[in-house]
Amino acid sequence: MTELSTTASTLWATCQGWITGGALAAVGSYSRFNTPPNSRSSTTWGRYHTLSIVYTSAFLVVWITLANTPDLFPWLAKEAGLALETTTLAAPLYAALLLTVLVGVKPFSKADQRIRAFLQDLARIPWEAQRLSAALRARTWLPNALLQDSVRAALKDDELTDQDVSFAGDRTPAALWTKIMALHLHVRGWEQDDSRFAGFYGKHRAEFQRAYGEFETLQDSVRRYFRVMRSLDSVPASPQIEAARAELTRHFTESATRLETMICDLVSRALLSCALTENARSSELEAMGFVVNVEPSRLFDRMLALYLGLAAVFITVITWNGRPKPFLAGAIVATIQIGAVLAALYPKRWTWALPNAGGRSIRAYTLSAMLAGAFSLVASFGLGVLLTLHIKDSLVLLVDRWWPWALNAAAIAFVTAWLADNRDRPRLRWLEAGTQGVLGGVGAGAVWLMLRNLCAGASPDCAPHAISVIVNNAICGAVIGFCVPTWYRLPQTMTIEYRKWKVTVTTSPGDEGRVLTTIELAAPAAAGSTRATLGSESEYSTAEEATAAAIAQARRWIDRAQGAA
Repeated sequence: MTELSTTASTLWATCQGWITGGALAAVGSYSRFNTPPNSRSSTTWGRYHTLSIVYTSAFLVVWITLANTPDLFPWLAKEAGLALETTTLAAPLYAALLLTVLVGVKPFSKADQRIRAFLQDLARIPWEAQRLSAALRARTWLPNALLQDSVRAALKDDELTDQDVSFAGDRTPAALWTKIMALHLHVRGWEQDDSRFAGFYGKHRAEFQRAYGEFETLQDSVRRYFRVMRSLDSVPASPQIEAARAELTRHFTESATRLETMICDLVSRALLSCALTENARSSELEAMGFVVNVEPSRLFDRMLALYLGLAAVFITVITWNGRPKPFLAGAIVATIQIGAVLAALYPKRWTWALPNAGGRSIRAYTLSAMLAGAFSLVASFGLGVLLTLHIKDSLVLLVDRWWPWALNAAAIAFVTAWLADNRDRPRLRWLEAGTQGVLGGVGAGAVWLMLRNLCAGASPDCAPHAISVIVNNAICGAVIGFCVPTWYRLPQTMTIEYRKWKVTVTTSPGDEGRVLTTIELAAPAAAGSTRATLGSESEYSTAEEATAAAIAQARRWIDRAQGAA
């Protein structure tokens, strides 16, 4: 017992600076990731915590690097404004204190904000709120008859006529103001009757009051605008009259659009913060008249599961073969491969990176390869620093052993990006698995040849066993090819009930980034087993707009079917 306590005391005396400094750096960076505060319900659990750990890990890499370069302390301490007494602290603890202060000082704060904003975007914070707000502003407003009656009554009380009211959901002045009135009434209802939103309202009271003030100001202009437009309708047409009408409409539309954006931003953030389940959000949106698919994509969570599986396989195989540092090597290889997969899919958020009538976007595939190669080098060095606590050892390992894997990562990203753009056809998944598996084995073979040359004259442990490397990477490549392209192509679905019919809308990619839909209709149980399938009436620019248009199409079909019955 005495020996154990002595050992613990010695270990603490030796490592207390690293332990205390690491705790300070980790806790501070992890809590800072959610700055400014955002609702974690706007993302999935796995996505949020994975990206927050990535941010924390990046901060720890910087901290360890700084702790190993104490020559920078005097200059950084001057920038941070730290007192001279703090220089007596151990280097790791002093480095953590420096970084904690520097993230609030320009230009260091700008760099931290940019890195954090990029990772928050990947974590869908606040991207999900922005997506939902954009969906509310798109052509997704399909209010039911009850909502239309209540909004129409409110507008008539506001001295507007029937011709000033429109539920078309387009960008005409009448439709814009009708939609704004519906949103305003619903948000006022939150303030008065719904305790779920009380906390959010209290925290953002100033923003709500500003939106209410904008509404009341524009409300006065609305009465005058529609009154003037009705007067102009009775005046004989002339170029001057049309110019005046166009100018008034432009000014009104700009003001109404700003107010609509303000309210939609508030509504989306409130829903993601206070309606914590998909059913609650869907119900709330339906009450406002919106048809928006609130179900988040599970692609990132599937990628996380794939990463954990790859890491387990690589660590096990490397341990089985008796290679040095199996945990470090396995974590690095798995991180490189999953980073390459994410680099393959990341550019596809942009239209130019998608296939079109001219063919595939080779420049997008090349960009993915470059991103994967760069990520491989950065991740290898970063993980090396985290696990060795020494930047020189990590640099030596990167230069002597790890850099060839960057070329393999670039090849994985290029091939994955290519395969993800395939159109579904029978047995495609198996073909993609075979293609990625073969190319993964070839790439690993090329890496092994480079490692053998790098290890010429070095210790026998430097170069791994060729068969093991090639077979293992071929299998993992096949798994990536079997899973990732298919996961990426999985269509979005949304299911609602209308007049007791079950309506399921499935979206799929069309040409040039456009979106198509397929509608499945199932009759209520009392009507028997009647089912119908409807095709897309058009192609749309976003999945949200396509889904809303498909729901409107399904409602019209059901109305006709029940009317005929």
